Amino acid sequence: MRLSKSKPFNRDHQGYTLIELIMVIIILGILSAVAIPKYIDLQTEAKTAAANGVLGAAASACAINYAARQTKQTPPPAITSCDLLQGAIDSSGVTITTGGSGQCDVTINLSIYSFTLAGETAASPCKVTRVASRWPVP
Repeated sequence: MRLSKSKPFNRDHQGYTLIELIMVIIILGILSAVAIPKYIDLQTEAKTAAANGVLGAAASACAINYAARQTKQTPPPAITSCDLLQGAIDSSGVTITTGGSGQCDVTINLSIYSFTLAGETAASPCKVTRVASRWPVP
């Protein structure tokens, strides 16, 4: 009787070993542990930069409105409130509302930043000043 030879053992790589899969999971975990805090920091910096842009636009709107009131025959209304300031600037995606204590609140993606508004007078334009406690430094 003749014994048949069995097929030789196939040593071609057919998949990944458990060790290789565990190493990939560990590397992904380390990368995510580093990347997520950095992403959150970038979000905060972007919101603060957007709020600074709104503050600059508000200051510019005050100066432009004051100049228009001095030179036009039919001047625009003086900016004396947050609502009038909201109408004077192009702030798409940003909401300016009247907050507590005469402050204006700027809402950007659920984050609220506050500034004070000194109304326009005959001698000077309105003035915006950020409230330090409601304006985090990046």
